[in-house]
Amino acid sequence: MRNIHRMLALGLVLIASTGSFWAVSGFLVDPAGEAIEGAKICYLLGDTEGLCTKSDERGFYTLVDAPIDTVRITADGYLSRLVAAVPQEGPIRLEHAASLLIKLIDADSGKAIDGGEITLTYSSGHRQGPFPSNQKGVSIAGLKPGWILIGGNAEGYKPSPYEEKKLKPREETVVELKLSKSGS
Repeated sequence: MRNIHRMLALGLVLIASTGSFWAVSGFLVDPAGEAIEGAKICYLLGDTEGLCTKSDERGFYTLVDAPIDTVRITADGYLSRLVAAVPQEGPIRLEHAASLLIKLIDADSGKAIDGGEITLTYSSGHRQGPFPSNQKGVSIAGLKPGWILIGGNAEGYKPSPYEEKKLKPREETVVELKLSKSGS
């Protein structure tokens, strides 16, 4: 029994000397200041997610201390965000994301094309894709709102001209790109 007390005392001294056991913490809010429940918060090492947790109904999260500098925060309907792996003093505001549903259409028949690729280009020059498309099209979520160029191509067709669209937060924009056959 005496050894157990010594071990407990040693453990408390170690925790007290290194700071809080739950060293990485914060709380998440949307643009209106409302708590975001169920967001995923993960240590990030390069592009690989490590230990993760979820935010509670009040938007709070905690992660055990680790020698990693960054956490990634993701939540459905919001842009992902990177923050320092430290106790956050103020709220972490997540911005609403936009989404796209893009369909490739045969210009002659008006029917959906089964197979193809979609490329997105932001006004900053940043490109995303190619995203594979099928007969139902392709749905892309978690996009930054703002102006974007959307292009598509499929085997046997000429690439579509890029179409410019303005993505709005919390909205799905539907785009149909008409492709002409290569021989036409």
